[in-house]
Amino acid sequence: MQDKKQEPVLSARGIGLQRCGRWLFRDLDLDLYAGEFLAIVGPSGVGKTTAMMAGASVWGRPEDLIIHERDTYNTKMNRGELYHNLPLYMDELTNTQGRDLSNIAYQLTGGRQRGRMTSGSNIERHRGESWSLLSVTTGNTSIIERISIVKAMPKAEAQRILECHVKRIHFETKEETDTFSSAIQDNYGHAGREYVGQVMGNISGVKKLLGEVQAKVDEKAGLTAENRFWSVLVSCSLTGIILAKRMGLIDYDTKNLFNWTIEQLNQNKHHSEDMSASVEEVLNDYIHEHWSNVLWIKSTDDLRKQAEIEQVVVPEHLPRGKLVARYETDLKRAYLIPKPLKAWCGDQQINYNSFVHDLQHKLGARKSKMRLSKGTHMNLPPTHVIIVDC
Repeated sequence: MQDKKQEPVLSARGIGLQRCGRWLFRDLDLDLYAGEFLAIVGPSGVGKTTAMMAGASVWGRPEDLIIHERDTYNTKMNRGELYHNLPLYMDELTNTQGRDLSNIAYQLTGGRQRGRMTSGSNIERHRGESWSLLSVTTGNTSIIERISIVKAMPKAEAQRILECHVKRIHFETKEETDTFSSAIQDNYGHAGREYVGQVMGNISGVKKLLGEVQAKVDEKAGLTAENRFWSVLVSCSLTGIILAKRMGLIDYDTKNLFNWTIEQLNQNKHHSEDMSASVEEVLNDYIHEHWSNVLWIKSTDDLRKQAEIEQVVVPEHLPRGKLVARYETDLKRAYLIPKPLKAWCGDQQINYNSFVHDLQHKLGARKSKMRLSKGTHMNLPPTHVIIVDC
């Protein structure tokens, strides 16, 4: 998503459907804003796909607009380029791997396809046009939780993804369910055209209103540069609601909606803070993820000395693969090789230099050069290390 202020794609609060004098569902909130990722989360059968179809019907025939988990990564990116400013709908990402979800979140909110080289040459292929859209997806489980399985700190993704945990929509009879589904399939594409036409007809006024709303949101919620995604998200949503109300498309209490959005921002800020990891936690994650490649040994152990067999102390754990660190259990001191640590930080999207800076200033880490295999039969040359007293 871009940092600059953008026109809203679509925003709605309190969406409902009434049939035969009774509400089939109501008070459903939906934000469609440029460059963000909306995830509808809930157990199977609660109506996530139905809600997505209702949202897609604003713009066109739902069956034609929604893509599925089985569709390839490139298909999703190509749709982003094709839709440009319209929402991208992806149904059911429950079984998608955490790292793939992270890539999808970054790529779609980044607004451009990856750069690729032409086969057999050093010429870069055309990456296509950029986009600025909202991605909407459904799933039985939290996307952020799935990403956190493979990443130590998914805070960056959490700032780009808004998860709406939905409850079951209750229909009294199968006839009501069928009526609702058929209504979505038979009625589509009307509200979106009216909304876009009105916005484009007064683009300068829309931008002015958006600026005023964003300033009020930032002040009320105490948002900083770190929260820029949320700032644009909420500001575009509220601006879209005001515009839609002026057009006669909705009739919502904007004051209550503003207060509600501020509450949501405060909750998101709280959850985001919970995702931040201390330098100790990151170090602990690194060591335990590479447990089998760490030499665990006491500082006094030495297998090379000529002594009776009963006097030789065997290391607690010899590395099974390529050595990445040495840990002296009696001193609780770690010796980290920088190269694999830097690679791991890259995979976890952790700034390596900042992490090392924190190790030095918060844990008193220091750099040196030593032979990590000291005291064992392994014959490794001296290497640069980061020494940390844990």
